[in-house]
Amino acid sequence: MRRINSDFRTAFLSEEGQKLSNRDYFGYVEMDDYACYVLADSLDGETQSNSAKLVVESLIRSFSEGPSLRKGKLKSYLRTAHRQLRQMRGGMHLKASVILVATDYRNMRYCYVGNSRMYLLRNSRFLIRTKDQSLARNLLEQEKIPLDQAAAHEERNNLYSYLGGKEPPKPVISNKIRLEDGDILEVTTR
Repeated sequence: MRRINSDFRTAFLSEEGQKLSNRDYFGYVEMDDYACYVLADSLDGETQSNSAKLVVESLIRSFSEGPSLRKGKLKSYLRTAHRQLRQMRGGMHLKASVILVATDYRNMRYCYVGNSRMYLLRNSRFLIRTKDQSLARNLLEQEKIPLDQAAAHEERNNLYSYLGGKEPPKPVISNKIRLEDGDILEVTTR
Protein backbone atom coordinates (compact mmCIF):
# COMPACT_ATOMS: atom_id res chain seq x y z
CA MET A 1 0.00 0.00 0.00
CA ARG A 2 1.16 3.52 -0.63
CA ARG A 3 0.68 6.75 1.31
CA ILE A 4 -1.66 8.08 -1.35
CA ASN A 5 -4.06 5.15 -0.77
CA SER A 6 -4.08 5.62 3.01
CA ASP A 7 -5.78 8.04 5.34
CA PHE A 8 -3.12 8.70 7.98
CA ARG A 9 -3.54 11.81 10.12
CA THR A 10 -0.75 13.07 12.33
CA ALA A 11 -1.12 15.59 15.12
CA PHE A 12 0.85 16.42 18.24
CA LEU A 13 0.39 18.33 21.47
CA SER A 14 3.26 19.53 23.60
CA GLU A 15 3.16 21.02 27.08
CA GLU A 16 5.88 21.93 29.55
CA GLY A 17 4.52 19.74 32.31
CA GLN A 18 6.17 20.46 35.65
CA LYS A 19 9.41 21.84 34.22
CA LEU A 20 10.12 25.36 33.01
CA SER A 21 11.01 24.22 29.50
CA ASN A 22 9.83 21.35 27.37
CA ARG A 23 12.62 18.83 26.80
CA ASP A 24 10.58 16.47 24.59
CA TYR A 25 10.91 16.38 20.84
CA PHE A 26 8.66 14.87 18.16
CA GLY A 27 9.41 14.31 14.50
CA TYR A 28 8.09 12.26 11.65
CA VAL A 29 8.52 11.53 7.97
CA GLU A 30 5.78 10.24 5.66
CA MET A 31 7.10 8.91 2.36
CA ASP A 32 5.30 7.13 -0.48
CA ASP A 33 5.80 3.61 0.90
CA TYR A 34 6.85 4.14 4.52
CA ALA A 35 6.36 6.46 7.46
CA CYS A 36 8.23 6.88 10.73
CA TYR A 37 7.10 8.67 13.91
CA VAL A 38 9.58 9.37 16.71
CA LEU A 39 9.10 10.89 20.16
CA ALA A 40 11.98 11.37 22.59
CA ASP A 41 12.31 12.77 26.09
CA SER A 42 15.54 14.36 27.35
CA LEU A 43 16.46 12.69 30.62
CA ASP A 44 19.34 15.04 31.38
CA GLY A 45 19.36 18.56 32.73
CA GLU A 46 21.70 19.96 30.09
CA THR A 47 20.69 23.41 28.85
CA GLN A 48 23.19 23.65 25.98
CA SER A 49 21.92 20.62 24.05
CA ASN A 50 18.54 18.98 23.66
CA SER A 51 19.28 15.25 23.64
CA ALA A 52 15.70 14.44 22.58
CA LYS A 53 16.06 16.60 19.47
CA LEU A 54 19.41 15.00 18.60
CA VAL A 55 17.90 11.51 18.93
CA VAL A 56 14.78 12.27 16.87
CA GLU A 57 16.79 13.90 14.09
CA SER A 58 19.21 10.95 14.00
CA LEU A 59 16.42 8.37 13.84
CA ILE A 60 14.45 10.23 11.16
CA ARG A 61 17.63 10.64 9.09
CA SER A 62 18.55 6.94 9.41
CA PHE A 63 15.02 5.84 8.55
CA SER A 64 14.79 8.20 5.57
CA GLU A 65 18.08 6.91 4.15
CA GLY A 66 17.00 3.25 4.40
CA PRO A 67 13.34 2.79 5.35
CA SER A 68 12.45 -0.63 6.70
CA LEU A 69 10.26 -2.49 9.16
CA ARG A 70 12.90 -5.16 9.80
CA LYS A 71 13.83 -5.62 13.47
CA GLY A 72 17.56 -5.57 12.73
CA LYS A 73 17.27 -2.31 10.82
CA LEU A 74 15.23 -0.63 13.59
CA LYS A 75 17.82 -1.77 16.12
CA SER A 76 20.60 -0.32 13.96
CA TYR A 77 18.79 3.05 13.81
CA LEU A 78 18.70 3.09 17.64
CA ARG A 79 22.37 2.08 17.92
CA THR A 80 23.32 4.92 15.56
CA ALA A 81 21.33 7.45 17.62
CA HIS A 82 22.93 6.10 20.82
CA ARG A 83 26.44 6.49 19.34
CA GLN A 84 25.71 9.99 18.07
CA LEU A 85 24.36 11.04 21.46
CA ARG A 86 27.49 9.72 23.18
CA GLN A 87 29.75 11.50 20.66
CA MET A 88 27.93 14.82 21.22
CA ARG A 89 28.58 14.70 24.94
CA GLY A 90 31.57 17.05 25.19
CA GLY A 91 31.55 16.76 29.00
CA MET A 92 27.77 16.65 29.14
CA HIS A 93 25.79 13.59 30.14
CA LEU A 94 23.20 13.45 27.36
CA LYS A 95 20.47 10.85 27.90
CA ALA A 96 17.12 10.23 26.25
CA SER A 97 14.14 7.93 26.30
CA VAL A 98 12.62 7.26 22.86
CA ILE A 99 9.81 5.51 21.02
CA LEU A 100 9.81 4.93 17.27
CA VAL A 101 6.85 3.70 15.22
CA ALA A 102 7.47 2.63 11.61
CA THR A 103 4.81 1.65 9.11
CA ASP A 104 4.35 0.66 5.49
CA TYR A 105 0.71 1.86 5.79
CA ARG A 106 -0.51 -1.75 6.14
CA ASN A 107 1.64 -2.96 9.03
CA MET A 108 3.53 -1.23 11.78
CA ARG A 109 6.30 -2.05 14.19
CA TYR A 110 7.39 -0.09 17.24
CA CYS A 111 10.58 -0.02 19.25
CA TYR A 112 11.48 1.88 22.37
CA VAL A 113 14.10 2.44 25.03
CA GLY A 114 13.34 3.94 28.43
CA ASN A 115 10.00 5.29 29.56
CA SER A 116 8.50 6.87 26.46
CA ARG A 117 5.27 5.03 25.72
CA MET A 118 3.05 3.91 22.87
CA TYR A 119 -0.60 2.92 22.96
CA LEU A 120 -2.56 1.31 20.14
CA LEU A 121 -6.31 1.85 20.42
CA ARG A 122 -8.63 -0.26 18.30
CA ASN A 123 -12.41 -0.17 18.57
CA SER A 124 -12.15 2.09 21.66
CA ARG A 125 -9.94 -0.44 23.50
CA PHE A 126 -6.26 -0.53 24.31
CA LEU A 127 -4.81 -3.29 22.16
CA ILE A 128 -1.19 -2.52 23.08
CA ARG A 129 0.44 -0.59 25.93
CA THR A 130 4.21 -0.46 26.15
CA LYS A 131 5.94 -0.88 29.51
CA ASP A 132 8.60 1.37 31.00
CA GLN A 133 12.11 0.04 31.35
CA SER A 134 12.29 1.24 34.94
CA LEU A 135 12.89 -0.19 38.38
CA ALA A 136 9.37 0.88 39.42
CA ARG A 137 7.91 -1.18 36.55
CA ASN A 138 9.96 -4.18 37.67
CA LEU A 139 8.71 -3.75 41.24
CA LEU A 140 5.14 -3.55 39.95
CA GLU A 141 5.53 -6.75 37.90
CA GLN A 142 7.07 -8.51 40.91
CA GLU A 143 4.03 -7.34 42.92
CA LYS A 144 6.24 -5.49 45.40
CA ILE A 145 4.29 -2.27 44.89
CA PRO A 146 0.61 -1.78 43.96
CA LEU A 147 -0.42 -0.20 40.64
CA ASP A 148 -1.75 2.96 42.32
CA GLN A 149 1.71 3.68 43.80
CA ALA A 150 3.77 3.06 40.64
CA ALA A 151 3.22 6.51 39.08
CA ALA A 152 4.47 8.31 42.22
CA HIS A 153 7.12 5.77 43.26
CA GLU A 154 10.64 7.16 43.83
CA GLU A 155 12.08 4.65 41.32
CA ARG A 156 9.67 5.51 38.45
CA ASN A 157 12.34 7.47 36.55
CA ASN A 158 15.22 5.17 37.46
CA LEU A 159 15.67 3.53 34.05
CA TYR A 160 17.80 0.51 33.32
CA SER A 161 17.95 1.25 29.59
CA TYR A 162 18.11 4.55 27.69
CA LEU A 163 20.08 6.18 24.90
CA GLY A 164 23.33 7.93 25.81
CA GLY A 165 24.32 5.75 28.76
CA LYS A 166 27.58 3.87 29.21
CA GLU A 167 25.89 0.57 28.47
CA PRO A 168 24.37 -0.11 25.04
CA PRO A 169 20.59 0.30 25.13
CA LYS A 170 18.34 -2.74 25.31
CA PRO A 171 15.48 -1.81 22.98
CA VAL A 172 12.11 -3.51 22.97
CA ILE A 173 11.11 -4.21 19.36
CA SER A 174 7.64 -5.47 18.52
CA ASN A 175 6.56 -7.98 15.96
CA LYS A 176 4.74 -6.63 12.91
CA ILE A 177 1.21 -5.51 13.70
CA ARG A 178 -1.45 -5.42 11.00
CA LEU A 179 -3.18 -2.04 10.94
CA GLU A 180 -6.94 -1.70 10.62
CA ASP A 181 -9.15 1.22 9.65
CA GLY A 182 -9.74 3.45 12.66
CA ASP A 183 -6.61 2.45 14.60
CA ILE A 184 -5.26 5.22 16.80
CA LEU A 185 -1.60 5.35 17.85
CA GLU A 186 -0.63 7.54 20.76
CA VAL A 187 2.97 8.14 21.76
CA THR A 188 3.69 9.88 25.06
CA THR A 189 6.53 10.85 27.35
CA ARG A 190 6.56 10.96 31.12
